Formats: sequence, C-alpha cells, structure tokens
Amino acid sequence: MNKRLTAFLSILSLFLSTLLIPVNAAAKAGGACTKAGITSVTSGKTYTCIKSGKKLVWDSGVSISQSSELSKSLSPLSECKISDQRLRKTQPNNVGFPITKQEIPISGTTKVVFLPVDFADAPGVGDPSVRTTAIAEKMKSWFKYFSNGKFNIDAQHSKSWFHSSLKSSTIPNVHPMSTGTNETASLANSFAQEWIDLSGNTFDFSGVTAIFFEFPESVKGFGDGTQGRNITLKTKQGNITVMFNITGNSWFTEGFMGVTNKFRADHFWSFYIHEMFHSMGLAQHAPGNGIPLFIGSNQTGTPEGFAGVLDPWESFLLGWLNESEIFCATLNDLNSSKVELTPIDTSKSGMKAVIVQISNHQVLVICSRRPEGWSTELPKSASGILVYEVNTTRDRNDEAVQADANGSDNGNNPLFSKWAFYLLPDGVSGGMSIRRNLTEYILRKGQSVTFGGVKVNYLEAGLTDKVTVGRKA
Repeated sequence: MNKRLTAFLSILSLFLSTLLIPVNAAAKAGGACTKAGITSVTSGKTYTCIKSGKKLVWDSGVSISQSSELSKSLSPLSECKISDQRLRKTQPNNVGFPITKQEIPISGTTKVVFLPVDFADAPGVGDPSVRTTAIAEKMKSWFKYFSNGKFNIDAQHSKSWFHSSLKSSTIPNVHPMSTGTNETASLANSFAQEWIDLSGNTFDFSGVTAIFFEFPESVKGFGDGTQGRNITLKTKQGNITVMFNITGNSWFTEGFMGVTNKFRADHFWSFYIHEMFHSMGLAQHAPGNGIPLFIGSNQTGTPEGFAGVLDPWESFLLGWLNESEIFCATLNDLNSSKVELTPIDTSKSGMKAVIVQISNHQVLVICSRRPEGWSTELPKSASGILVYEVNTTRDRNDEAVQADANGSDNGNNPLFSKWAFYLLPDGVSGGMSIRRNLTEYILRKGQSVTFGGVKVNYLEAGLTDKVTVGRKA
C-alpha cells in the first residue's frame, strides 16, 4: 500500500509540476510568441516578444546576470523613422527621414579650415592658432562622443593673420534676418573668396567641407555675421563646395545674446557645431528655440545656462544613436513598458531615448537629463525627464521666423509653428504660451505627461531614471 501511495504521489507531483511550467518557458530567439512586450526566462536568459515585420517573435535574449530589467524595443526601429512630410521648407534641411545629403557628410572624418583674417582698423594680435586649436579640440571631443565615433573633423590652422586692406567698420551687417533680405549673401560670398585668395598656399583645401573665418575681437563690422551654405569657391587645389561662417562684431559685444563676452567666447565651439549641422541636413531651432537645453535650439547659452547636447531625435536622424540606445514602439504595439534611461548629457552607456510613433508623421521623444557632463552649466535643478513631440508636417512659418528675430516667441509657443515642442507635465497651469524657466519643462519624480494617447510616468530617479510608457487609459 505504501509503495502504491508513493508511486501515486510521485506521478501526481510530476503532473502538477508540468502545469506550473510557464507557457513561454521554452522561448528561443526567432521563435513565435503571442504578444509584444511579454517576457520569458529560459536557460538563464530573458527573452522579450517583439514585432518583426508582421510577425511576433522572441528577441535574441539578455543574460539575467547582465540585466534583470533591461527594456527592449517593442517595434522595429524602422517604425519610428517617420518621414519628413512638410509641404513647405524654410530651409533645405530635414525634420524626418531620410536625411538628405548636404555639403558636409554625416559619417567619417571631414576636413575643416580655421582661416584668421584681420583688418586695417582691427589688427590681429598673437598667434590665432592658439584659440582655434582649442576650439577644434573641443569640437573633436564632442563629435566623438555624440556620434558614437561615427563622425569627426580634421582641422587646419594658421599661426599668422591674413591681412585685409579694408576697414571692418565700413562693412555692413551681413546677416539676412537682420536686413530682411538675402542680398547680403553675394557680399559674404565675395569676402569668402577674397580671404581664401589671401591665404595663398597655407592650407590644403582639397576635400575641405567647412571654413570658419576668425576675426580679432576688435572687429567693427559684419554685424551679426552669416553662414554660407553649399557655396562653391576657388582654391589652389581646385573648386570646393563648402559651408562657411563669418562671425560679426555683435558676437564680440558685451551682453549679446544675453550673456557676457567671456561666456560666449567660451562657447564658439558649440556655435560652430550648430552651424555645421545645418550643412549636414538638420533643421534645428526646435524644440524650444532659444531655450538652452539642446545645442540645436541655443548655440552658446543664456543667463539660464547652457547644455551642449544634441537632441535624441536629430541624433536618430543622423544615425548616431546605436540600436541598443533606443526604445522604439508604435502606438499599436505599446503596452505598459518600464524603461530605464541613462542621461544623454553624460558618457554613461545605456538607453538614451524612448521614441513612440503616434502616427505616420508624429512621435513622442523621451530622454533623461542631468546638469553633468556636457551640461554642467545648467542649473542644478535641471535634472529629470524631458518629453517632446515631433511632427514632420510642420515647418517654421513666417510668423515664427519673425518672432524668433524680435524675441516675441517664448521658443515653445504653439502659435508659432515649429517641427517640435516640449510638453509640460500633466496638471501644470497656464499652458505653453507662457514664458517659462527651462526647468519647468523637466519632469520630477512622480510627475507624468499625457499626449496623443500615450502616458509617460516618471517612477524612479537616481544615476538613471525609470519611466513607464503606456497607452492612455
């Protein structure tokens, strides 16, 4: 009797154990699964169900010893690559995919020249290469980090000034927005050619894609300066098609752009990077034009501070974010997913952006921010989660351009069309038309953002941030 009972209990135990095996326990990479986002643990790995084409399959799995909470995209990255659908473009740059080829490539190493020019009434002092070398080294460090090593510059300098016979005080403001016309472009182009001719055989211009004309701080003309884009110039090595930057006397005037001369001078590296990006296919100037949270929206900072960071959407456009740094989900595939985000301001590896495709022309972008790394000049309270909306049917309209010029826009007012806007935390009164401190756009632990059928909850703050992203109930 005891033997029969023992045998029966053994069989019963075996039967019950089979009932307790999870349905997804036998998950394997590429195998079929039933619902995007569900996970299964098999042989020491956590597998996540993802959408691949029209099928739901298990991903390649992550070792439990590596991460017990690592999020994976719910949708292929291609689903988050919404196209640029603007009918009108104020400039030939991109707010959506694909990024179009411009004079400066977006990968590899590109050649740039720093060409110092002085004037009869503004003589150059000392070795100009001391300043330009420091600028170039900062740019190299920045590009290496934000491109994940996919892009950088090779810079040429001069230890001597090239002398123009002109008096700088006789040269008008060459910035087209200041004059309201593009008539200054031909004047700027003629100056660029003249200064290249002055440089003789100092530089090897073959393959050069960007030229930065450097002036003494005592320069008295050119006003707000200007940029030439996709301009063909003659050199000793033949014709080249480049972008160039002319920095006018405004940039050396105390209080210009609301900051001290020294503060602005310390950020010429970021100013030059911003201008290069226009010739690499980026529209920039959103989200929050003028608000110093991204290098594309404010090149050199304001009294609120400075953040030398490229926004994740434009990093994505350039192909500079690695696949492992992006959590992509379409609204249809979205469930309540917990994602751990690493601040984009620091070199710490991890997930850098959540991108949720709301429609074929609209996404939400979520990232973590810290006043550290490339953003040490932000206020200490600029720590948390930033959420913004991208709509690739929108462009800067005439009102927005004028509002940018005269300062009547707060940078994030939806009355002035832009391709992206910061979203305020739920429950904040007054809306986006009110001029706000930059920290008001950054979520604190416990706050949420609801937009376009998506709800983002900020759960935990620490060295990293944890959020849940799901469909609005």
